[in-house]
Amino acid sequence: MTNLFVLDDDPVFHRLIQLSVSRAKPFKGVYHHYDAVAFLNYIRNNRHDAVNLPDVLFVDIKMPGLDGWGFLDALQNIYYTLNKKVQVYIVTVSVIKDDQTRAFTYPFVKDFIVKPITLTQLVHIANTAQLAG
Repeated sequence: MTNLFVLDDDPVFHRLIQLSVSRAKPFKGVYHHYDAVAFLNYIRNNRHDAVNLPDVLFVDIKMPGLDGWGFLDALQNIYYTLNKKVQVYIVTVSVIKDDQTRAFTYPFVKDFIVKPITLTQLVHIANTAQLAG
């Protein structure tokens, strides 16, 4: 089974993810991160340790401090040094077409999902990650 890491500054979104996955349990573990800088440091520190890297990563683009775009830029600089191919999904409230277009300029972004995310989507993402892993 795969691990899901969620990078979002909204505690309500984290709670909704936790409640959704507690029913179907599509992921082995769900790890919550609220601060992009701290999470980027975590990834850098664990880039050679596949066990501690996410299989699936949800990134919100609208966050204070280092926003999702800044996080994705920094991730792009180290992505190919990671010990595992992380499947990144943008999960955001943004319905701006330019945001969606920009998201797909990152080669590791698998999809752009407008909140709220459904249990069906979560299960599909988990199954896709399992097949890819």
